[in-house]
Amino acid sequence: MMELAGLVEAVAWESRFEVPATTFPQFLALAAELRSKIIDHYLIEEVREGNIAKALHHDNFGSACCIWNWPDELIVCDKDTPQDLPHTMFPRWLPNLGLTNHQMRGEVIVHMLQATNKVTLKYDRNKQIKIAPWMTDFLATFPEKEGFEAIKDLNFPHIHWYNSLGLTTALTNPDIDLMQQCSKIQRVGFTFHASRITVASPHGGYVLLLLPTFLARFKLRPMLKCKNLKHFYIGGIFHRNIFVQGGDQLKTLRDFGKWLREEFKKQDQDITVMLFPRSGAFSGWYDGQPL
Repeated sequence: MMELAGLVEAVAWESRFEVPATTFPQFLALAAELRSKIIDHYLIEEVREGNIAKALHHDNFGSACCIWNWPDELIVCDKDTPQDLPHTMFPRWLPNLGLTNHQMRGEVIVHMLQATNKVTLKYDRNKQIKIAPWMTDFLATFPEKEGFEAIKDLNFPHIHWYNSLGLTTALTNPDIDLMQQCSKIQRVGFTFHASRITVASPHGGYVLLLLPTFLARFKLRPMLKCKNLKHFYIGGIFHRNIFVQGGDQLKTLRDFGKWLREEFKKQDQDITVMLFPRSGAFSGWYDGQPL
């Protein structure tokens, strides 16, 4: 392992794409399978040393954010200004080996993405710069769509805040646009708060959005183009202080899940759809209700 670590360290340049490695200049001449194994061992060692999973900040709920807990989860969120977005070529969570040259940058990050269990994109309702377009630009920096094809699992824990500021007249939802470009996506999670799928009734209480209105508001219909989708998870958060006519605050989400399953089935594509009701903090995708 020490010899392997020394080999990997010899590959890295002293700074971004400036000083080439001289100790082992033929690393890129190795077979791709061997390079992949070396990269994997390197990343495991980086995780063990604590050099990768470093949170850049904490979100409104006190959770670590903008962090790559490789291989478990990559988490990034909305920003106040474009200048606050990560650099598409050099995000701060890029390991040193990825700074060797353009080819190694691609091989290291694509390797990391392929092994990452979940990519989570967090909305912040108070921030105007949304993270999904940045993620699309980031993945587009890799040739042959390797970045997009590496993504197998996307999670949108606050998708109910889509266009909450009313700043866009876009015809599409950037989250759904990203899903479509990730052509090998297999698993997706959305979470909606009951307050975002209801409207106040003039007769008192609240009325749920009807399914067509819900689909139109969040621009969800194009997700039917995800040809490799196999599992869809819907988080539904109860609102403690509202009364919904009919009693079920999450009925629209149940209708959405059934609609998804039926529409995909029309395309000869069977997917599992699960609803996860909750009223407290997120504790994981466990004990869901099949739809």
